[in-house]
Amino acid sequence: MIEYGFSVLGLHRVYAMHFSRNPASGRVMEKCGMVHEAHLREHVRKWGIYEDVDVRGVLYDDWRERCMEPAIRECRVR
Repeated sequence: MIEYGFSVLGLHRVYAMHFSRNPASGRVMEKCGMVHEAHLREHVRKWGIYEDVDVRGVLYDDWRERCMEPAIRECRVR
């Protein structure tokens, strides 16, 4: 999805949010090169309860630089 956003859509930045109580989702995003950008307190209401969310994002230049490293195989730059 990140590659599609940068390569096909020409985006400058890709970001995603996850519930703060689910750190595993944050770790998946970090493995994709995203960095923690914000913690939003009681940002989303789910089933009548306000939940905190974390925002993670990656800029095109950072993503491309990471993909140029020889040890990274999951990124492909066209």
